[in-house]
Amino acid sequence: MGKGYWTWFWVTELQCALHFRLRKGNLPYRFRARKFDFSAYCGAYRPFPSSIYVNHIGKEIMTTPNVKQAVPFFGVRDIQASLRFYLDGLGFTKTNEWTPEGKLRWCWLEHGEASLMLQEFWGGNDQHPANVPQEKLGVGVSICFICEDALALYHEFKARGVAASQPFVGNGMWVISVTDPDGNRLDF
Repeated sequence: MGKGYWTWFWVTELQCALHFRLRKGNLPYRFRARKFDFSAYCGAYRPFPSSIYVNHIGKEIMTTPNVKQAVPFFGVRDIQASLRFYLDGLGFTKTNEWTPEGKLRWCWLEHGEASLMLQEFWGGNDQHPANVPQEKLGVGVSICFICEDALALYHEFKARGVAASQPFVGNGMWVISVTDPDGNRLDF
């Protein structure tokens, strides 16, 4: 077993020993890097959540990921045109939306396990200043969706009238590309 295993084992034993000392008043003498049944000292007590352990310098380290998902957030000029493209053309479903003053401004879209967000730029009025960029949108943006069968998506997109690139092999897998109404490139 590697060094990391023994470090974890020693730290866990130390945690239990400290707990035992604080709760029971006597401290076990075994603090060696070896297999040790510390359940006699601390039983089912877990001094830290199972997703956290303490490293050799006493710093808590999370063992489960803290960051769960990256979700692209696209600013769009016309959210209705973008919705037609993503919902009708690519097969996404809208799972959440924000409609201040009765107008759709933001939405969350999903396709399988992938998600993305769209938000329309404000055109400007008395309550909200304009935030529409003057530059062309989507320049240099490319979002890659990993999928089981890119060729099946290619045929599905073509049947729905989406202009998809010819499939090609890149990095050992089939790739198709589409461009949304604001110039963002999506690779499947």
